[in-house]
Amino acid sequence: MNCRHCQARLALPFLDLGSAPPSNAYLSEAGLRAPETWFPLRLLVCGQCWLVQTEDHAGREQLFSDDYAYFSSFSASWLNHSEAYVEAMRVRFDLTPASLVAEIAANDGYLLQFVQRAGIPCYGIEPTASTAAAARAKGIEIVERFFGVALARELVAQGRQVDLVAANNVLAHVPDINDFVAGFAALLKPR
Repeated sequence: MNCRHCQARLALPFLDLGSAPPSNAYLSEAGLRAPETWFPLRLLVCGQCWLVQTEDHAGREQLFSDDYAYFSSFSASWLNHSEAYVEAMRVRFDLTPASLVAEIAANDGYLLQFVQRAGIPCYGIEPTASTAAAARAKGIEIVERFFGVALARELVAQGRQVDLVAANNVLAHVPDINDFVAGFAALLKPR
């Protein structure tokens, strides 16, 4: 396996946590009678750039399926943090109704609902159908796709470049972190 960032060969073990089924992969009644898929949870560290990363065993489509079960709005403390974050960013970057905000991995709209409430136009990017539907039910526009440079360029071509982009609890789940982060640079307005 090569490093997700610098592509150097990974050979230095960091931590072995055994194995586990994919998070939020709840079994149906029929699935309870079938073998369950488990993946190794081994961490490696890159000897070139020192990025600690998991070994890849499951693709993003397998982990973030249409019936993805984690909804960020279930956590009251996370909602409180999100509301405070939006207010801090509104003040810090002087966000107004003339601004545009995007959240990558918008989940169920937990953060963008506060952006909307502040009167700031926004949209989310969220690949999982279940959480995207919950965000849409809150009146939040969602682009239901995985994020990277190609999608960022499409959005820019549509005139949807943003003043602020947010992404919480997502980078560790991204297989191509360089493409993902480069997408931010493409999506943000120059100033």
